[in-house]
Amino acid sequence: NYADLTSGTTSNPFADDSAISSWAKNAVYACRDLGIISGMGDNRFAPKDNAQRSQACVIILKAYQNGL
Repeated sequence: NYADLTSGTTSNPFADDSAISSWAKNAVYACRDLGIISGMGDNRFAPKDNAQRSQACVIILKAYQNGL
């Protein structure tokens, strides 16, 4: 929500798409489109899991590299 990101389409939704809160879906898929996130493997996003420090660092670095 910080960067007001929107995604064009969700032609390849995450396997656990139904677990992603509706208010977060646009930002989640926009971040994936920008290469900021890629998911947890097996095409899952795992929105209820805790993030590890290393994962958070990668997301912050990729967001910075994208000018966010």
